[in-house]
Amino acid sequence: MTVDHRVGLRAARWVWRAAFAVVLVAVVGPLGAAAEEEDGADDWKRADHQRVVKVFDFDEPDNLGTIPKYWELFGGESFPRYAGGGFDPEVGRTAPPSFYLDMNGRNVAFRYRGIETRIRPNSDYLVVGWIKPNDLRTSRATITAYYLDYEGMPLRETQRQGRLVGGDDSSEGWHRVEVFMPAGPFEASALGLTLWVEQASIWDPTPRPEHHIERSDVHAGAWFDDILVYRLPRVTLSTPAQGDIFVAPQVAELRTTVLDHDGAGLSAALEVCDATGEVVDRCAIPVQVEAHQVVLPDLDPGYYQARLRITSGGHTLVNRRLAFAVLTDIRAGLRYTSHAFGVVLEGAERSGAESEVALVAAAGLGAVKVPLWTGSEATPGLVEDTPTLDVLLNGLLRLRVDVTGVLGGLPPELAHGADETQRSLIDILNDPVESWRGYLGAAVAPYASVLASWQVGTDGDPAVANDPRLADVLAAVRSEMLTLMTSPYLTAPGWVDVDPRGQTLPVERFTLTVPGGIHPDYIGAHLQPFRELGIMRLEAYIEALPHTYDRIARLSHWAAQILETRHAGVDAVYVPQLWRWRPTVSGPTVEPTEEFIVYRTIAALLGEARPDGMLFADEGVRALVFSQGERSVLAVWDRRAPPEGRTWEVQLGAAKRVVDLWGRSTPLERTADGLHRLTLTPTPVFVDDIERWVTAFQRQLRLLPESVTFSLATHEHAVHIANPSPGVLIGRLTLEVPETWRARPRNLEFNISAGGRSTFPVELRYGNNESAGAKVLYADVQLRGSEEYHLRVPLCFDLGIEDVDVWSFATLRGNRVIVRHGVRNRSDEALSFRAYATAPGRDRQYKVIIGLEPGESITREYRFEDAEDLAGQTIRVSLREVNGPRMHNLQLTVP
Repeated sequence: MTVDHRVGLRAARWVWRAAFAVVLVAVVGPLGAAAEEEDGADDWKRADHQRVVKVFDFDEPDNLGTIPKYWELFGGESFPRYAGGGFDPEVGRTAPPSFYLDMNGRNVAFRYRGIETRIRPNSDYLVVGWIKPNDLRTSRATITAYYLDYEGMPLRETQRQGRLVGGDDSSEGWHRVEVFMPAGPFEASALGLTLWVEQASIWDPTPRPEHHIERSDVHAGAWFDDILVYRLPRVTLSTPAQGDIFVAPQVAELRTTVLDHDGAGLSAALEVCDATGEVVDRCAIPVQVEAHQVVLPDLDPGYYQARLRITSGGHTLVNRRLAFAVLTDIRAGLRYTSHAFGVVLEGAERSGAESEVALVAAAGLGAVKVPLWTGSEATPGLVEDTPTLDVLLNGLLRLRVDVTGVLGGLPPELAHGADETQRSLIDILNDPVESWRGYLGAAVAPYASVLASWQVGTDGDPAVANDPRLADVLAAVRSEMLTLMTSPYLTAPGWVDVDPRGQTLPVERFTLTVPGGIHPDYIGAHLQPFRELGIMRLEAYIEALPHTYDRIARLSHWAAQILETRHAGVDAVYVPQLWRWRPTVSGPTVEPTEEFIVYRTIAALLGEARPDGMLFADEGVRALVFSQGERSVLAVWDRRAPPEGRTWEVQLGAAKRVVDLWGRSTPLERTADGLHRLTLTPTPVFVDDIERWVTAFQRQLRLLPESVTFSLATHEHAVHIANPSPGVLIGRLTLEVPETWRARPRNLEFNISAGGRSTFPVELRYGNNESAGAKVLYADVQLRGSEEYHLRVPLCFDLGIEDVDVWSFATLRGNRVIVRHGVRNRSDEALSFRAYATAPGRDRQYKVIIGLEPGESITREYRFEDAEDLAGQTIRVSLREVNGPRMHNLQLTVP
């Protein structure tokens, strides 16, 4: 059997196509420059002629025949002799002629039988050709290459194919097609080429749906021109680490190979860049050395890219690149699996599953969603690759990972031709069960006892989540699954910004998509209605922002969304796949992304810790506490911090380090009085190993009541102190109040047993000119117990008028400042106020509000001349109740 014989080889060709359809060497300089051009410049005219093996420009003036020399028509089943080809003197890429293959309603192929493509050992080869389709609607044109032995027989296992040209995605212009050929086996002596134009029945072997009508092109074909066979040095770039991740104390190293027939004129250089693109290491690589090892200098934890560049005579011949990650040992060698954090795998052409299992293990993830059905031929589901799925599941189960199988698209048997029918997964599953029972059984039966849950629909796809038929479809799927297993657990996808009221889904798990555009601060409010549905397990899927955003801002926003979502109480957070399958010259390879590092840091530090409240800080600071057992982790960031950051002083007990998103830790700074000092930015950082009672004491220390009506009278408050520590707490609390305020008493002595509470009455009198709004006093606390700690805890309350809304704003109108002062009565009785506004160097202006009825609003306006003198100054607007003690002040800054 030869490589071109079509009988029984359609599936084999599909395997090669799937693995290498778009695989190519990254060639720049003399070859790659032309790849970007549309002006028809000849690649071979610029190439290093010592490396050009053969050029087929089909310009053969001495050839009196109708087809190019040494090319013969391939004849076999489905390739009749009446389909043919020949010179076209009117069409050419750079100039006529070209080689036209005419389908005449069937398939047509020509193969090269000459001797001018002999090869040399220790060399890779690149075939570059150009194809112009002619009305290829369902048919496709391509080029295949393969090695021949010394008797001219094809070595079938070496066959590789270029991309397919034709269909709606291909214009009628010329299309570059490349086929990269790694160094051949020992018995290889020459390179064979075949040009193909094939009907869909040949190039697409996927199963057809029932009643499918196969369409064929009749008056169609393709032109081929400027086919170049180019010899390249054999070059590889890899790491010895699975998944290309190095976890401390493992030393990062790269392995390179640069081999050539003679190596004349070749030079090789390796460059390593960090995530910002800055070069951190550069070195020369010896040529004609196999498996050269490059030990990299001490690299900080982070994301890196290595580039190996091979040049000859100043021209770049080959580029190889590789992404890898350097990770810290955050948990000090302790293995962990966090079931609160998971990843959603994508459909893709894979090359084994061991690397993905290693990445899941390194990140400590305890939940994984695997794609079984994707409905896509370009990104097939794992149900189509049973060996890879089995290896993946075995590895994940050894890690005790919770695995969900995702039926995200049409079954593979129905995916082909779905564009013709425009039917979705819900359409299929809404049909009578007899029409899809077999497909579901084939996917579920082999893994019924392996997978923890089964999801209908893809996360992030609103078409399924918002389909009103989803509940009925889920019920039908459950009923059918009950014939295959005892108690199926179903998962449904949803969207966090869709009102859940009235939804009743027969599922045990519900995964809500959190779009990247939702502000992290509002995620908790969005999730609250879903928590009230009573679903057994509520999960969230956090979409990532596109890479068009600033790198640090994008990662910070994504991390904040993850933290806020977990803090809102969901049982598990999922994110998109944290690595990518990249086609390379030696097949698909998996590489980590920078998001992998960030997510690993979050999962490693939080683990199974549950939300445990917040610490109050300045406006803009989010300080989320997560606790497990008697230890806590603090995740904190400052949305309003300037680029250089803003300091925050807080007591964090025995904590010793602060960890950034990339897992880099630095010692916690201490102030002279024993507080911890952190420099906060919009990028979250973490402080771990905090005694839980230290954060709980600060959260539970409160000033009551938390809403106070402003008046000139003395107000009765109470300081509430709880002891969440395992021992007795003895201490002294001093209230810090503004100079115009009065507090009595200011100093409180306490002695509280473990788990106990005490309340101390305090009288406060506020300054007459105090503005309304949120107020913060500080309690300076000295604790004496098993540990001696100094704390400075904010006590928050609102100062205003009960049942009255007040607002004010200032605008400029010419050289005049206009101040508007609004009041709304939310009480049950009419109210009257004396209103006034005070500006620096101006007379006070008065207004009267008489008999404001319940539910009514009113606005008063003040005008101040000479606005230039007031720019940046403060104007105070006030209310004073007529025949009552209540007051209200607001301060405005003139723009």
